Amino acid sequence: MKIQRAEYKSLVNGTKKRLIRFRKLLSILLSFLLSIVFVGLAGLITLSYSSFNEKAVQDILLSSDYYHNVSLEIESDSNMLTLPTGLPLEVVKGVFSEDEVRQDVDSYMEAAVLGEAYQPELEEFQNRLRHNIGIYLAGEEIVPDQQQSADIDEYIETISKEYAEAIKLPLLEYWIQLIQEYQIIHFLGVIICVSIILLLLILLYKLNPWFHRFLYYVYNGTMAAGLMLAILPILTLSHGLSAGIQVMPASFNHFAIEYMTRCLRTLLGISILFIVLSFAILLSERIIKSNLIKIYKLSKG
Repeated sequence: MKIQRAEYKSLVNGTKKRLIRFRKLLSILLSFLLSIVFVGLAGLITLSYSSFNEKAVQDILLSSDYYHNVSLEIESDSNMLTLPTGLPLEVVKGVFSEDEVRQDVDSYMEAAVLGEAYQPELEEFQNRLRHNIGIYLAGEEIVPDQQQSADIDEYIETISKEYAEAIKLPLLEYWIQLIQEYQIIHFLGVIICVSIILLLLILLYKLNPWFHRFLYYVYNGTMAAGLMLAILPILTLSHGLSAGIQVMPASFNHFAIEYMTRCLRTLLGISILFIVLSFAILLSERIIKSNLIKIYKLSKG
């Protein structure tokens, strides 16, 4: 009879140990899944506030000197168009204003987001260009004939077309299309991620009714998410983006580098928040566990 009881007790203890190991393995798996969902949610937040955000793009245009670089490119292209005409390059100096370029670029982007066409006001800078040409011709005592006047008009119209093209932000149409498609993805993605996170937290708590054990597995999930999110930004930013991104024109190249840098920094910031949160959860877990041990020792006398 004693042997049977010993065998039964041994069987029960073995079952309990297997159940405990199973719960640990399942908790580790759920903790890992929790970290993956955290990474997905962080990606959605990064795309929403750094990539597919009109205000963020305008900030990047400013910080990357896009307006200034476009102004320089417009002036350079105008010089190239001026050389074959025999006119001096001085006629295009002061014709283009960086403030006007900025206003036109922003207006073009805002119109494109609304699905509208934008045509910059060209009359003012055309008048400035025509005025400069008139001053040059008067200084040279040249009175243009009908053919020369037609050539001047064609020259001014050509530069106007180049300006209208230069203020267009490359790939903007694709970016707007991505925004429209992403809005639905972001809404559904956030709901799905939050729902899965809540479900995983409930399952972890059911598997670990002792609150400090539950916190320990949550800590594992948040810390893993923070480390995973930090890997790509750290590796990419430490090696630099300028060597990996080379697009034309040069103004857009600077913008693209700043754009990617901003996204990676946002991702790195979120990873730091996860890591800070992880240490806060770990500290809470240690305090609760320590208090439970003290209470247990006091109960044993």
